[in-house]
Amino acid sequence: MADTTNPHHPPTLDALRFLYQPVEALSSHESGWHEALVRWYLPDGTVRGPDRVLPYWLEPSRQATFTRFTVERAAEALRAHPEARVSLNLSPRQATHP
Repeated sequence: MADTTNPHHPPTLDALRFLYQPVEALSSHESGWHEALVRWYLPDGTVRGPDRVLPYWLEPSRQATFTRFTVERAAEALRAHPEARVSLNLSPRQATHP
């Protein structure tokens, strides 16, 4: 099995974290929304962005697992902060997955 903590191998789900950044509409100055951005944290303290995570996890054979993981993490965040509004960016394939 590949060393999934190595940045040259695909990340495991347990190495992924979501950062929530505020989203503000420039036209209305509405705030209070947060967007979940996936990051891959490596043991050496470096962080890899979505470009290193999504190509692997959005492959058809892994897409459902990653989508479930994403929705569950958003639910956990909302459970901890029920007043928050969180936006999930799902691909069309993810959003229409049975």
